[in-house]
Amino acid sequence: MTVHVAPDRVFVLAVGIEKYAHPALSSLPGAAAEALRVAEWARRCSVPAAQITIACSWADAEGADVEQVHGQRIDLTDEACDTDNACYQQIEPTQEAIARYVVEVAERSGDLLLVFWCGHGVVFDGRRVLFTADADANHLRGMDVEQVLDYLRSVRVAGFGRQVVLIDSCANHLEDVKPDGSWRALVRPANLPSGRNRENVDQCALLSAAPGQTAKFRWTARHAAFSDVVMTWLERPDSNFLSLDMMALVLHVQETFHRLHAESETRQTPVLLWQRFNDSRVSDHFPATVVPPVDVADAGLRLVAEVVADTPMVSDGDGRRLLLRLLGLPAGDDRSAFVAAIAREFAAGRAATIQEYLSSMARNEADRLAVADASHAWHRRQWTAPVLRALPIVSAEQLRAAFFRAMPDANKPPSFLAEALDWAAAGQRMAGRPAPLHHLVAELEHITGSSVPDGWFDLPDVTLKTLRADVAKASEAMARLVVDLRNPALPVDGYAWPSAIAGHLLLPGSDWRRKTLVCQPTAVGVRLAIAELLLWARQRASAFVLGIIAPRIVLDEMPEAWEFGDELLESRPFWRELPTVLHSAERLGNETANLLWKARTEEIRAHVSEHLPDVMWIVESDQDKPANIRDQVLDGGAACLGLEFVTPRYAREQGLSRDPIIAAIAAGAPYIVCLSTENPPPDWPAIRQLVREVAEHGQFDELPLRLHRMRKVVGGPGRELRLIWDEPRALPPIGQLCEVPSGGKDD
Repeated sequence: MTVHVAPDRVFVLAVGIEKYAHPALSSLPGAAAEALRVAEWARRCSVPAAQITIACSWADAEGADVEQVHGQRIDLTDEACDTDNACYQQIEPTQEAIARYVVEVAERSGDLLLVFWCGHGVVFDGRRVLFTADADANHLRGMDVEQVLDYLRSVRVAGFGRQVVLIDSCANHLEDVKPDGSWRALVRPANLPSGRNRENVDQCALLSAAPGQTAKFRWTARHAAFSDVVMTWLERPDSNFLSLDMMALVLHVQETFHRLHAESETRQTPVLLWQRFNDSRVSDHFPATVVPPVDVADAGLRLVAEVVADTPMVSDGDGRRLLLRLLGLPAGDDRSAFVAAIAREFAAGRAATIQEYLSSMARNEADRLAVADASHAWHRRQWTAPVLRALPIVSAEQLRAAFFRAMPDANKPPSFLAEALDWAAAGQRMAGRPAPLHHLVAELEHITGSSVPDGWFDLPDVTLKTLRADVAKASEAMARLVVDLRNPALPVDGYAWPSAIAGHLLLPGSDWRRKTLVCQPTAVGVRLAIAELLLWARQRASAFVLGIIAPRIVLDEMPEAWEFGDELLESRPFWRELPTVLHSAERLGNETANLLWKARTEEIRAHVSEHLPDVMWIVESDQDKPANIRDQVLDGGAACLGLEFVTPRYAREQGLSRDPIIAAIAAGAPYIVCLSTENPPPDWPAIRQLVREVAEHGQFDELPLRLHRMRKVVGGPGRELRLIWDEPRALPPIGQLCEVPSGGKDD
């Protein structure tokens, strides 16, 4: 859609909501600035200020009066005025006020309506809901995106034959945001009038994220990634409403996010809803698909088109122009548009034409190999396309988990589903036996609860049944044993070996149970009691993860390396026999650290569902600067924290607050990797790479299991790594942990 509209026939609604009435809806500092940025751009394009309406709330009191937009301060104390003192219209960012504006659009006379929205949103019962500023604990008020779009293109609105809607909000499913279901009855989107579709409407809605995804928001820079990508393109010197090319904008957004995917900056995938109506019928509709709208049932065609575009025959200017001429397409040097054009031609059934052209242009062995690569890419796409149609939205974490279970030797995680399927499809395929792609699809079936038709596998019935059963068995949750080494008789900064220790066992599908053992208050007595708890756990579970709740001073004793055995079993360290992690005793006993910890784990859980888990490293120069460590943890957004120095022994005379591990724990860091020895000196680049691979290569919750496998490699750096893994779901309820052990109980 190329928009040709006079600026005085344009109306703009720009919504930016930073502050919400509900305390659980976090502030979004900078969202209002994004809305004002849209308003400023429209004014520079000569849209009358009186036809620009803003609806903003600010995270702080100063922002409500003065906002920074594109390097200029705008005074909003009395009226919303731009830098030329032309005043915008201003409405409250509430459900009632915004719904009234949308309904009253019918009374306005214009050719183009531009709606921009930056704020919180969810997917509720399959519909997108954008929360308004008055969403509170009793009523989560908001606007239903689909209902707004339906109303704007209905017969109730006489004007605005061109409509552009830009929405920057998360699209997480409500059940993922609030798994306990407490918000279901509170979501209250506005009810708008309905009506049948009218003639001659061209409506383009570009949304920042696909259902189930989080929209990236850069808190430090105070702006949203999608809004910035869109506005950077719109703010070009030659941009105006007289020649606004929406397809070019869509391609720009697609290309930018494709690059961000490759750089692991974000996994969000913008969605395009483009509807054109003629004679009251839908003549062109691209529903919720990956941009650009070349609906090919999968993103695999983009991969095929990339391979074709990179072949030597068309990678240069002359070869590209010849292919475009053969396909009857306009010439152009933009690679993104060229790739999209090739993808559309494949989707239109012209694969044979493209392959014949490539073959005819091949002049040497390298060219012929490139032609073969393009042909193989096309065949892989044909093999994987039915899977993409059958599977629902797969989160990034689900994809990583399935991919590395199916292909454990892969070097890096895939960026998106089509890429994962393409990589697996390139593996060896033997008749009657499961190929890597079969394993990946079976894993995806199990992890998403969906199913791909049996006929697609093309395997004997018994082989397919066995494959699915093996996948289900391998994915069963492991039991957990948590051993508590705290001594409740002493203050937090003191320690003596306890006279009783408690073991907490969680079996899959069951509740936590506890066994408390009296022991000699010595290191040997505690080790013997742990060995008895291990036997208690082994009688109930064949495999389990061992967690050790240890005060800081006990960490220096390397409890995960304590050895156990019997007359038949050679003594071996815990970490060699079992996936073993440490839990911080100090965190559990400090209310502030406990609150920061739980808030941070929720943020990390949401982040890793759609992004690669990242690791932030604390350098050696900050080892003795607890304030620096705390600030880096509080300001950073990384999933894991790494200490790039050998952790010193606890210095009791300096106190807990000076210890680097405790500084990170006090700031809420739940997942900490550190090193146990400096002999030989650590190879820090190798350790960084190892930790990155452990974090990225699978489901985040299974990181301790991956580290356990690496620790088994003789002579490998994984043996020296220590892991503090304070995942709330890996620990028993706080009430059970706080009970004073008395000994002799098995409850």
